[in-house]
Parts: sequence; C-alpha cells; structure tokens
Amino acid sequence: MNRIAPAVWCLVLVSACASPASQEALFADSADDIADTLAGTDVLAGTDAGPGTDATTGTDTGPDTDATTGTDVGDNADADTAAPGSDASTGSDADAGAGTDASTGSDADAGAGTDASADTDSNDTGPGCVPADCDDSNLCTDDACVPGTGCTHTNNTIACDDGKPCTSGDKCTGGSCLGTTESCSDGDACTIDSCDGKGGCVFTPTTGACSTGGLCVTGATCQSGTCAGGQQADCDDKNSCTTDSCASDVGCKHVNIAASCDDGNLCTTGDTCSGGACVGAISANCDDGKVCTTDSCLPASGCSNVNNTIACDDGNSCSTNDTCAGGTCKGTGGPNCDDSNPCTLDGCDSNGGCKHTAIGDGSVCVDATCSAGVWQGASKCTAGVCGSAPTSIPCDDSNVCTGDTCNPIQGCLHSNLSTGACDDGNACTNSDVCASGSCKGSKISCDDSNLCTSDGCDPDTGCTHSDNTTSCNDSNPCTTVDVCSGGNCVGGTPVVCSASDQCHQAGVCDAGSGTCSNPNASNGTGCDDGDSCTTSDTCQTGTCTGGKLIVCTASDQCHVPGTCSAGTCSNPIASNGTTCDDGDACTQSDTCQTGGCVA
Repeated sequence: MNRIAPAVWCLVLVSACASPASQEALFADSADDIADTLAGTDVLAGTDAGPGTDATTGTDTGPDTDATTGTDVGDNADADTAAPGSDASTGSDADAGAGTDASTGSDADAGAGTDASADTDSNDTGPGCVPADCDDSNLCTDDACVPGTGCTHTNNTIACDDGKPCTSGDKCTGGSCLGTTESCSDGDACTIDSCDGKGGCVFTPTTGACSTGGLCVTGATCQSGTCAGGQQADCDDKNSCTTDSCASDVGCKHVNIAASCDDGNLCTTGDTCSGGACVGAISANCDDGKVCTTDSCLPASGCSNVNNTIACDDGNSCSTNDTCAGGTCKGTGGPNCDDSNPCTLDGCDSNGGCKHTAIGDGSVCVDATCSAGVWQGASKCTAGVCGSAPTSIPCDDSNVCTGDTCNPIQGCLHSNLSTGACDDGNACTNSDVCASGSCKGSKISCDDSNLCTSDGCDPDTGCTHSDNTTSCNDSNPCTTVDVCSGGNCVGGTPVVCSASDQCHQAGVCDAGSGTCSNPNASNGTGCDDGDSCTTSDTCQTGTCTGGKLIVCTASDQCHVPGTCSAGTCSNPIASNGTTCDDGDACTQSDTCQTGGCVA
C-alpha cells in the first residue's frame, strides 16, 4: 500500500493538468503501472524491477521481463504502445504515466519492463562522431558523419572566394579555393604592375636603370614611366680593316673588310686589309746607286744609306788603291784629273793625260737633302751637265695624327699615329684621339632627360633640343591623355568624378591615388526611390528614402479603399449587401451588389 499510493497520487496530479485525451491515455496506463508496481517494478526509476530486480535501487539484475506478463520487451520498448500521448518531436512515448525518461526521449515505462539504463539517444548517429564535430571549417569539402566509420571530408568543386583581390574565377580544387591570377603586365620595365583589387590594373611609374636599345645603349633610366636617355655604345676598335656596328642582341660587331690601308711600315707599299689586319709588301727601293753606302730600310724611318769603307773603283785609271771614304771612292797616285763635275767620269788617257767622259743622263749629280722638315730632291745629269734642283717640298701634312719625317731617298714620309689627343672638328664628339692616322672622337650624349624634347646634335654647334608633342605622363593620376607642350609634360583631360547616383554629389579626384571621392548629397535632396507608390522621396545619408505612401481611397460607396501597386490603386468592391444610397428617393433598402448600388 505504501508503494501504490505514491504512484496513484502522481498519476492523479499529472492528469489534472492534462487534456481530456491525455487523461484517458494516462489512466489507461495507470492500471499497468500499478500492476507493475505490485510485481516489484520501480515506477519512479522507470526500471524493470521484475524477477531478478533490486526493488530498492531500480537496477536491472536480470532480463527485461514484464513482471506481470513475464514477456521480455527488450531495450527501449514501450509495452504501452497502444496508449496515446506519444511525443511527436522525438517519436518516443512521452506518456508521463508510462514512465518516459524525458532527458533522453526514450520510453522508460515501468509497466513495460523497460531497461532505462540501456536507453539510446535517438540523435546518436553511430560510434565515432557527432555531426557538429565533423565540420572542418573548409568550404571546399563536404563534411559528413558516417555511422560506424566516423567523419568524412569529400572535396567539392563549388564556387568560392580565395580572399585574393587579384584572382578571378575562384572555385574549389583539391580541397582548396583557387583562382586564376589576373595579368596586369604592360610590358614596360619602367612601371610596377599590380592589381587594384577591383578587377582593374595599376601601373605605377618607377625609377632606375633600364634598356631602350638592348646592348647598344647604356645609361638609360626610367623617367615618368618611360625608358629614356642613355648613349650609344662605342664600338670603334680603332682598326681600319674592320667595319664596326652594334646589334641590340649581341652588342658590338667587327666585320673584316678588304680595303687599302696603312700598316705603319715605311718600308712597305700596296698595303691592304687581310683577315682583319693591314698587310703590306716590302718593296721600298733604298738603293742610292752608290757603292760607298750600305743601303737598308727601317720600318719607322724608311731608307738608310750609311757610308762604308769597302774597296771600290773611282773610275780614274790613273789612280790606285781605290777605297770608299766619306761615301766617295778615292784612289792614290797619278795626276789629279778631277774636273769637279759630277756628271763626268775623270781618268787618264793612254798618253798619261786626263780625260772626262759624260755619264748617262738621269744620273744623280747632287744628292737629295732634308733640311728643317723640307725635302730637296736630287739634281740629275743631262749630257754631262748637272741640272737644277727640283722644287722643295715641306713634309708637314698638317695632320696631328701622322708623324712627318724626311728621307733624302724617299722624300717626305708620314707614319700613322694611334695615340695622342687631337680635335676632329666635330662638336658632337669628345675625348678625340688619334687612331690609324685619323682623329676620331666618341659621340657625346645629348640626352637632357626630358621626354618632351627631341635631342640631336649639329657637328658645328653641338647638342640641340627641340620641343615635341609626344604622349607623356605628368605623374598626376587625375589627368588623362597627357601630351608634351613647350618642352614640358602638360596634363590632358582632367578625370571627371561624376555623381555615382542621385543621392551623391560629383566627387573630386585625389592627385595622390587617382581615386574619386563620393560625397553624399544633402539630406532632403529630392530623388526617386523607384517605388511609384511613394511620394516626396528624399536622400538620407546617401540613400534615396521613400516618402509618403499613396493613400488609395474608396472610389464610391460600393467600393472599399484599395492598395497601391506600381503606382496604381486597386479598386476592390464592397461586400454584397453593404448599405448604400442609389440616389433614387423612390427606392429604399438600397444595397451594394457587385460594386453597384441597387434597390
């Protein structure tokens, strides 16, 4: 009696707050509960206390058997399944009279002999995982919880955002969000190319060295985003047997030529280029026709005629022991038959007297001489008479790049110099030096580092700088189509910062970034919010806000107020039977019918 009374009173108290349908279900179950209690079931614990059950603790010590019927109903089984009152949210019997475990949503009906200790949560998805625990926070994987297996993460190919402003077409690939990098290269080494993060490109002018002509121009620098300046490479190898040029991809080139040249050897003639070198044939004739001189040729100075002391024949049959001395053949003994005429051969006749025989025409009678840089040619014999000396020739050729010398036999000689400063008379060169007998200078750079001038050079006056009208960059991002004028880069069309919409005013371009400001229009500025059912729309903090709503009044006594749509009011009719006045005094009890007032 002590165990039955609490159970009965609990059922009575709970049923008092239940609906009629629930009360019927509760009392239907109560009989089972009481019976179970009599059989030793712990109603409060919701535990089968049948045979083998500790009635004090409610612990199941044997099979889940209904003490009343002796039927094993198994775990989570509700023996009172026919009773109404199931919890629709979980699908479990929530009948309070059936001993339902509210904390898990499992039926713990003591009358059914249910083992509450083995109840299973209906939200459990299996061993190893819970759906909330399988989220790897990666948009590019489809996360799932597979009972018996655990969490799975399958790569997908959905659209995504990789968070990089300079990529487009982002989508999931291999479990990662990847986009295609936008190309912003303008091919100009004098700009830093970047993406503005809005799908556009930014080309920022830079400074430093650059190249305008490959390997043929040095010293060029970036100026206002353009490579300018520099000077042509000096490819002159000072070799008259090569043609010098420059190719942008390989630099200086030296091609051998076949041409006349000067090898700098005074003992050669017919010098010509061969294999890139000047080669001459040794053909200088240094024979002065005198037996008492030893003749030779020196490359630097030309012919050399040195007196000797060899035996000779002075042509005088009256003399003996003829020997060279001081460049002349002299003998001893006999009469002195010298008539001091270089154009005769003096000797003795058969009678012991002197005879004088004329030598051949063209024989030298007075040697050529060099004096103070002037060559005086030799005099020659004609019919035994020494002729006059030819006109003297100064050996100075007025060329500072030749070494001028005088040789009695060869005359004036001019050897090429390859050293020494000179002046080529060209205002467009500097550092002039002698090379192969000519004065050559290096081209000067006339680059004034001004993109807006065309630089040139006049050989007589030097560098020239004429204004041009080429495109340029004034470094102000708030101007476009900049053009050179008067030697300066002048900004072209200003960037116009138009109002972005009706609730903003025209902005101002920032000269530092080139970005337009976007100021709000004054609050209260009239606008159109696009909704024709509002009037007196005004701008508020940059947004067009609708004003008063259009009021749709009833068109007459048999219509009711309508609603506005797309600027037009509806005109709904009043309910049939609505009282009205058709304006006819001879009728009464007028009512509205399908929008018209009828008697």
